[in-house]
Amino acid sequence: MQKDISAFWRYALCAAGCMTAMCGAVAQTAPPAGTGSAGAEVFVQTGNSLMATMVRFSPDGQRVASCDGTGLVVAWDATAGRQFREVHRHNGLCLGLAFTPDGNMLVSSGGARSGNDVVMSRVVTGEVVQSWQGHKGQVLAVAATQDSRGAWSLGEQDGLRRWSVGQAAAVQSIAPLLAGENAVGAPNYTTMVLSADQQKAFIARRDGSVVSTGLAGNGSPALLAKLSESISSMALSPDGAVLAVAHGTIMGSTDRDVVLLDTVSGREIRRLKGHAGNVFALAFSPDGKLLASAAQIDTTLMISSGMRAVSEHESLRLWRVADGELLANVRNQRNARGGTPFLRGSLDFPAAFDPTVQNAYPRVALAMWDEAVRVYEFDNAQTLRLVHTLEGRAFRHGRFAQVTSSTG
Repeated sequence: MQKDISAFWRYALCAAGCMTAMCGAVAQTAPPAGTGSAGAEVFVQTGNSLMATMVRFSPDGQRVASCDGTGLVVAWDATAGRQFREVHRHNGLCLGLAFTPDGNMLVSSGGARSGNDVVMSRVVTGEVVQSWQGHKGQVLAVAATQDSRGAWSLGEQDGLRRWSVGQAAAVQSIAPLLAGENAVGAPNYTTMVLSADQQKAFIARRDGSVVSTGLAGNGSPALLAKLSESISSMALSPDGAVLAVAHGTIMGSTDRDVVLLDTVSGREIRRLKGHAGNVFALAFSPDGKLLASAAQIDTTLMISSGMRAVSEHESLRLWRVADGELLANVRNQRNARGGTPFLRGSLDFPAAFDPTVQNAYPRVALAMWDEAVRVYEFDNAQTLRLVHTLEGRAFRHGRFAQVTSSTG
C-alpha cells in the first residue's frame, strides 16, 4: 500500500508540474484576444505553480509573499492583488517563508535539490543577500531575526539553526531533545513557532509531542504536551499565552480538532471542532481575538472513496478565541472538483490593521488547495469575502485576463 501511495504522489506531482509548464508557455506567447489593440503592451505575471505552500504579509501590510512546491518565491501588491516580482527560485520544495521586521527582505527555504538552503533576498530587486546551507533534511520553517540580519530555521532531522548575514555557518544550533533522548532515535520535527521576543520556541514532532525550549542558551527542552497524532500546524497568540495545534499528515488524520493549549502548563484550554478535512494551517489575528484554521483533503479517503467523499474537506474557518465560537466558514469555490492535498499550507493576518479606518476589515491570506493564494476579508456581516486570488494573469491597458489553468 505504501508503494502504491508513493507512486500516486510521484504521478500527481509530475502531472501538476507538466500542466504548469504548459500553461506558462501559453501565458507568454498567446495572451487572450479582445483585451486591447494589436500593438498593446502586455505584462504577464507568472504566479506560483504546482501548489502554494506558504504565504506572509509584509509588516506594513502592503505586500504579500508566497512560495510553492517548486521553490518559487513571489511578492504581490496586497492592495491591487497584482504580482510585484519573482523574488527567488529555490530548486525544491519551499516550506519556510518570512519577511524581515524591516520589510525589506524575505527569508525562504528550499528542498534537497537546492541543498536544503535558507536564503535571504531583497524584496524590491530579488538580490540574494546571503544563502546558508547545513541542515541534513528538509527545512520545515523559518523566521527572520529581530535585527533583520539573520534567520532561524527548523530542519526535519536536526532541529534549530540560527544564521547571520556575513557568516557561512550557523551561529547557533539547538537540538530540542528531551531528557534521555538522543539524535538517532528521536522523532523527526514537523513545524515550529517562536515567541514575539524570540526567547522561546515551540517545536512540534511527528510523534505528536510539543517541545518548548529557550533560545538564549538557558534551560533545557521540556515537553509541553503530547497529542495523539503527528502535528501538522501550530500558531502562537501574540501575547504568547495560547498555542493552537492541529494534527495529522498528508495521508489523513483521525482527529480534526484544533486544540488550544496553555503555553505555561500545557493544559488543554478548549477544542475547536467541525473541520471535515485535515487542518494544515493556523493563524492568530494581531489582537489575538481571532483564530483562522484551514483544512485540506484527506488523501486516504480520497483514494478509497473518490472526490465526492471529500467535497466538504477544503474549508477556511474563523473562530473567536475567547469562547471558541465559529464566526465564519467558507469552502473552496475555485475548483469545483476540489484541490490537491499537499505537505503544507499556511495562513497569515497582516499586522498593520487600523480598526478606526472606515470600511477597513481584518484580512487573512491562505496558501493551500492549489497554486493560487487567496486573500479574504472578514466584514461587518461576519462573512469571509474573497478579495484577491493571487495567480498567473496577463495585463493589458490596466485590464487583466486569467491565463492559467484555473477552473474558477
